[in-house]
Amino acid sequence: MNRQWKLYTNYREVMDDYGEVFMSDRDGSSEVYQGSPSTLHFRVNSSRPEVFDIVTTVLSDMHNWVELPADLGLKTTWNLLWTWSRPRVDYDRLLSWQRVNHYPHARHLTRKDLLARAIQRFQGLCERGKYDGYFDITPETFLLPQDYAKLVQAFRRKMGERNLWILKPASSSRGRGITVVDSLEDITYDQLVVAQSYIPKPMCLGGHKFDLRLYVLVTSFNPLEAWLYDEGFARVATRPFSSDDVSDKFVHLTNASIQRHNATTHELYGPLVGAAEDEAAGTKCTLQYLWKQLAKDRDVVKIREDIDGLILKSLVCAEDRIPHQACAFELFGYDVLLDEDARPWLLEVNASPSMARDTPLDKRVKESLIRDTVRLVDPKPYDRGAVADIFDRRLAATQQAPLARDLGALLPAGPPRVIGDAPAAP
Repeated sequence: MNRQWKLYTNYREVMDDYGEVFMSDRDGSSEVYQGSPSTLHFRVNSSRPEVFDIVTTVLSDMHNWVELPADLGLKTTWNLLWTWSRPRVDYDRLLSWQRVNHYPHARHLTRKDLLARAIQRFQGLCERGKYDGYFDITPETFLLPQDYAKLVQAFRRKMGERNLWILKPASSSRGRGITVVDSLEDITYDQLVVAQSYIPKPMCLGGHKFDLRLYVLVTSFNPLEAWLYDEGFARVATRPFSSDDVSDKFVHLTNASIQRHNATTHELYGPLVGAAEDEAAGTKCTLQYLWKQLAKDRDVVKIREDIDGLILKSLVCAEDRIPHQACAFELFGYDVLLDEDARPWLLEVNASPSMARDTPLDKRVKESLIRDTVRLVDPKPYDRGAVADIFDRRLAATQQAPLARDLGALLPAGPPRVIGDAPAAP
C-alpha cells in the first residue's frame, strides 16, 4: 500500500509538470506551449559561466535542440539536464528516457578519500593471492589524520632515499591546497587530507614533467559501461623537472590552473615548441600530439592498453557504491601520471572537469567532447502531450491498450539504447 501511494504521489507530481502545459484541447492545440510537444529540450543549471556557455553553445548548434523555456513553469520536462554540481532533482520523478549528467553517489569515485578507501578495499581482497598487486593503481596513499601512524611507518621505510609526499585536501580540485613535502615536520593539516607517495621518476617530455587529463563517460555503473574519449590533454610543467626544490609548483604540479601563472606561458615552451596550433596551446598539448612524440621511443599501444586497464579497475572499485540510475550519465576527468617505465598511475578522478575555453585548442577539444557525449547518451525525443494523456487513460481504464503501442506514441524516434548495445552511428 505504501509503495502504491508513493507511485501515485510521484504520478501526480509528474502530471503537475505535463498536464497544464502539454495536454491538448479537442482541436489538438495548447494555449500555453506553442512549440512541438516532442522538441528536444535541454536545461543547464550551473553557477559556472564556462559550463553554461559551452553546453548551451554546443547544444544550440546541434540539430533539433532548443533550450527549455524558463517562463512557463515547465520544471522537469526537459530531455537533458546538465549541471556543474550535484543536481537538485528527484530522480524518482523522472521518466526513464530523460537524462541527467550526474550520478547521485558518484562522490565514491571523485572524492579523493572515498576513492582511496575503495581501492584499498580491493587491494586487501587480493593480497597474498595470485592477484596480489592487481589493484595497485595509485601511489601509496594515506588519509590524515586517521592514518598518520601508518604514514610515519611508510616514511621511515624509505629513509636513506629521497622521501617525497604530496598532500591534497580530500575535497579540493584544480590544484588548490596541494603541497609537496620531504619531511614529517612539514606535514600539517587542519582538514581531511590525502597523503600520496610522490612518483620520484616521472616520464618527462623534453625534460618537463607532464600528466594526462583523460575524459571518461560512464553511461551505467550496474552493469558497468564506460567510454574513454580518444582526445584529451597532456598538461606540461613550465619548468624542467628536478627533485631539488620541492616547493617549486611550476616543476612538480602540472595542473593548468597552476602553471598558467608562470610568466613563460604566453608562448609555447620546451617540448611544445614546434607543435602546430591545433596540437598545443598554453601549458597543454593534445593526446594525439603526445602519442606522436612518445612513439619515437615508446610502445604507445602498450601504454594506452595499460591506461584502459587502470580506468576499468578504478570503476570496478567504486561501482558497488554507486547505485544504478537509469536516467544518469557522467563525464569524469581522469588525471593519470606515467612513470619513467611507462607505468600509468591514477592521481585522482574529477567530477565536472573544467570546461573553460581559454585557447582555440580548448575550444576545439572540449566542444567536440560535449557534442560527442550528447550524441552517445542520445536523449530521446518524447511526446509530452502523450505522457499526460496516456498516464491519465492507463490509470483510469480497466482494460489497457498494449504497452508497446503507448510507448510507440510516447517515443516517436524509438526507445533508448539498451546498455551493452552499440551506439547509433552519428
